[in-house]
Amino acid sequence: LRYGREMHALIEGSELCVIARAGHIPMWENPAEFNATLIRFLDQHDRLAPAPRLRAAFSWGISGWTAGIAHRSSGHGPCAVLLHGLGMSSEDVRPVASALFDRGFRVLAPDLPGFGRTPGPGRGLSISEQAEAVVAFMAALELGPAVLVGHSLACQALVEVAVARPELVRTLVLASPTGAKRHASGIGCDPG
Repeated sequence: LRYGREMHALIEGSELCVIARAGHIPMWENPAEFNATLIRFLDQHDRLAPAPRLRAAFSWGISGWTAGIAHRSSGHGPCAVLLHGLGMSSEDVRPVASALFDRGFRVLAPDLPGFGRTPGPGRGLSISEQAEAVVAFMAALELGPAVLVGHSLACQALVEVAVARPELVRTLVLASPTGAKRHASGIGCDPG
C-alpha cells in the first residue's frame, strides 16, 4: 500500500483504490471487488470503454507467439493488455481477463520472457527490458492505444511504457505496485 500511495502522489490525476480483504494479489484474494473496482474505474476514466456484451464464449488458452512472446487473447473491441507480476504468467490474470472480456474488451496477456510459456533468461528481465518487451509485443500485433493493467513488479514496467511511449496508453491501471521509481522525464503521463 505504501508504494501505491507513493505512485498516487507522483502521478497527477491518478486515483487510489484499496481493495478490502486483499493483500498483494487482490485479483485472487478478492476478485469480485477487484473486478468491480476495475470496471468502475474504466467506466469513469476510459472514454472508449465498451458497454457490456451479450454472453459470448471466453477462452484463455495460449493463442500464439508474437515477437517471441507467448500470449493469451480473447474477445474483440478496444484492447486491454494485462501484464503479470514476478513469478506469474498470463494464466494468473484469467479472472481479470474474463471480467474485461465480459465488458466488451479484446483482452491480451503476454508471458514475459522467462515466465509461463515464453523462454527467456533465468535471471529475469530488468524493468526497462520488461517495458521494451511490452512495446515490441504491442508493435508486432499493431496494437494502438490500449488499457494497460499491470500487477506487482509489472507496474514499474508499464509506468516506463507510459513515460517513453504515451501514445500506446489509453488508461493505466497499477495493481499492487512494488515501487515508485522516478524517471528522468517524470513519472506518469496524460495519454489524452
